[in-house]
Amino acid sequence: MKKFIAIFTVLILVALVTFTQIGISTYNPVKIKFLKQQGGKPPLKFNYTDLSITNNNDSIRWYVFPYNLNDSLRANGNFKADQPWETGEIGGKKYTDSVTLLHITDVDFIGADQFIAFCIPAKSTMSFGNYIFESWGDTTYKTVQVWEVRNLMVNGIMPLNKWLPYDVVCSNNVQYVSKYGSSWDWSNYDWNNQNNQPRIDYPKEVVTNIQAVGITKYKVKFD
Repeated sequence: MKKFIAIFTVLILVALVTFTQIGISTYNPVKIKFLKQQGGKPPLKFNYTDLSITNNNDSIRWYVFPYNLNDSLRANGNFKADQPWETGEIGGKKYTDSVTLLHITDVDFIGADQFIAFCIPAKSTMSFGNYIFESWGDTTYKTVQVWEVRNLMVNGIMPLNKWLPYDVVCSNNVQYVSKYGSSWDWSNYDWNNQNNQPRIDYPKEVVTNIQAVGITKYKVKFD
């Protein structure tokens, strides 16, 4: 009996730890309005949306999306890199409003696992008009899985926003409307325009994975 009670206690503790790590919330910080779907090179499709993300927390949060609407995010939050590792597996896209000069940064991880992520400041909203989600085939998607994440940790150690050699945090309360769609009007954080070559100031360590920490999962409907 004592052995049974001990095992049961351990299981309860594990469940509590898991719940604090991966929670489910009825509040939804992400709103997506579906605008239209256009074809790219078959079977690629471009899904145009108006995307809004609100971070009501007291510190930055990452908002993580599947890289492709056909895909799901890795259930345990551990996103594996390709081996051998290449720095090009993490890409930063910068969108800057020509009037306000406020910007949005879209960070893409394209390894063995893939995701798209936005880092939003505390008590701030990001509004992105004509944001494109890619998909394959003729399916029209009505929902997407989104995670609110306290941190993305490179190799489980270093926060991604500190590991990358550029600022990934979006401007406070930024509004941006892409004229042609987000696949075309961005500047490349990974390119050194002065030297006209890829930037070389990334950390030298080999990345094996990016671990999401403090996950709250949402299923977001397309309005």
